[in-house]
Amino acid sequence: MYQTHQDDYFCLNMIVLSTMIALEELLGENGIQDILSKANLSQFINNYPTDDLDKNLCFADFSSFILTPVKIYGTRRARSLALKTGSYVFDTTLKDFGAIASMVDPAFVDLPLRVKLRIGIFTISKIISYISGQKIAIKEEIYIFIYSVHNCPVCWRYRDTDKPVCNFTVDLLKEGLKWFSDGIEFVVHEVKCIAMGDDVCEFEIQKEPRNMLEQNRGKICATYCCNSYIQ
Repeated sequence: MYQTHQDDYFCLNMIVLSTMIALEELLGENGIQDILSKANLSQFINNYPTDDLDKNLCFADFSSFILTPVKIYGTRRARSLALKTGSYVFDTTLKDFGAIASMVDPAFVDLPLRVKLRIGIFTISKIISYISGQKIAIKEEIYIFIYSVHNCPVCWRYRDTDKPVCNFTVDLLKEGLKWFSDGIEFVVHEVKCIAMGDDVCEFEIQKEPRNMLEQNRGKICATYCCNSYIQ
């Protein structure tokens, strides 16, 4: 269920265009047309936004577009589509924005991984806030970063779920961090969602790379099993 108002924020055309192209590549022409029709965005069928910095699609319409696959394909496949779409959008648009694009400079590449992660998270938040008006706060804790969005375009005024739905943002962040760290993957989970009634959409970003977390988990399991066997 969507609650519609007239005070929406707006998304960049180039972000919307990239999102539509991603879903068309994943679902084909008929698939994307079905989504646009059911999201009440038929004006975009065979007429995608221009590749520029204008803002013509409000957050409510973007949310309807990005979450309509849940109604068509079910939660599991829609989640997979949203994850792949978020990754595509970062790779084709956001990584070319000034501060992000400059991070291929050798001076940045040679920084310690933890420093690159911190800079990367704050840079992503600043770029996204600047281009879309999202109100983002970053909090650093011992083992994680907390990335909070107070006006999330993915679930904007959507109130019909008991699970987090902002998978688009999850994979956009994962792809961004992978870009900053020269291919290293980090774990990102949405732990709060406005669509569930929370005040913010909140994402936890682990400081340790995915492979290190998996290795540590394996050691813990091995130690526990060994101790249990001895006892």
